[in-house]
Amino acid sequence: MIIKKLFISLSILLALGFVGYKYLNWSFNQPCDPPERPDGIPVSAKWYGGCDGGAWLEFVECRNNKYRFRIYLDYVATVMLDADYVVTEGCSNVDFPRDRTILNKISRIDSYFKQLYFKDIQECHLRPIYPAIGGDYWDVLKEKPSEWQGFREN
Repeated sequence: MIIKKLFISLSILLALGFVGYKYLNWSFNQPCDPPERPDGIPVSAKWYGGCDGGAWLEFVECRNNKYRFRIYLDYVATVMLDADYVVTEGCSNVDFPRDRTILNKISRIDSYFKQLYFKDIQECHLRPIYPAIGGDYWDVLKEKPSEWQGFREN
């Protein structure tokens, strides 16, 4: 009798654990809507991020195969980085748009803005050229040249 109760209790616990696991897995994989656009973020800026945060990316211009982007903090209109980006060497045979439609090709932003990843193209990305034009992140980074010297224009 005690073995039967123990087996039933264990079965119930396993079932509850399985249901809990499935619910958590489902809830963490739900898409998140972009946050409300803070005042001061340009209408042309596009949101990249998830439920835990992200950044707004604004295409400024493309000149001499350099894309200039401004990256804004997710919840206020603070420019984190204003810099030129170049396509890495692994993408030499890919033709990218030279206008704001490049934003539709980007899937995500690296947490320190060192890479802008493309959708469906794993072997290449955009990387910044330092010194940057401006932004709060650049104000901190420029004091540590050893961290950005490898990102200078060749």
